[in-house]
Amino acid sequence: MLRLRDAGEWPMEEIAARFGLTEAHVRTIVSRARRTIRDRYLELQRIHTDNHKHNPQTL
Repeated sequence: MLRLRDAGEWPMEEIAARFGLTEAHVRTIVSRARRTIRDRYLELQRIHTDNHKHNPQTL
């Protein structure tokens, strides 16, 4: 759904109709997906930064 919304630029109402969901449910799913991606990115960034602090020659 996130790909349809962001990359495909589908309107929320079309996504909702396609999957038989309400627009509110689609907004919730898309919001949670964005949050998960953001949180994972920040976690990987933190891990990379921590690794660099402990082992600077890895860059």
